[in-house]
Amino acid sequence: MTSQIVLKLNRIPKIRAELVSAVSVIIERGAYAIERRTKENMARPKSGRQYRRGSVVHVASAPGESPAIDTGTLASSIRTTRLSALRYAVQASTIYARMLYEGTTRIAPRPYLEPEARELVPHIRDEIARAVRRTAR
Repeated sequence: MTSQIVLKLNRIPKIRAELVSAVSVIIERGAYAIERRTKENMARPKSGRQYRRGSVVHVASAPGESPAIDTGTLASSIRTTRLSALRYAVQASTIYARMLYEGTTRIAPRPYLEPEARELVPHIRDEIARAVRRTAR
């Protein structure tokens, strides 16, 4: 009588699927955190020049600060979009978003998105590393 024993030692496909799922959740949370933090920073008090429009006094952002919220159009145009399982984009869609971000010949740059991403990406990487260690056990 012949017996046959089959050992399946290749867990790589299962580990890969679990890892992609876990990392996708981490990246999604990170992208939404960048969006949220950007909007929060835009809503903070600014130190630029003050001007009056009708009965409302507006304080603009100073060069280097994130843009001040005036009408809310820029902030509400900032959206997080899933591009693939492991890729998300956080971007603003107003026509003047790029002019504020990069500056023009008349306006110094008002950075947003990138400073928040620079601050949060190391935390996102740490979470991904923890997920890799947990999944590989």
